Amino acid sequence: MSEEDSAVMLRYKRMLASEIDAASDAMSKARSPEEVADATARFERATDKYESVVNAAKNAGTVWGRTGVWRQMV
Repeated sequence: MSEEDSAVMLRYKRMLASEIDAASDAMSKARSPEEVADATARFERATDKYESVVNAAKNAGTVWGRTGVWRQMV
């Protein structure tokens, strides 16, 4: 993953964290079942996307680590 890709992923991760916070706040302030359902759906979507970003970063780190070991061996 390039430096630019990493920067974009970090920005996206921060945006998702903000969305998770906003959805969580909306869930606690919801006054109707519809508002709760909407906030819960927003929270779940953002959480799923956040998890995908974290997993992608972990996978990139694994590849980076293996490449580093290979370079040391060469």
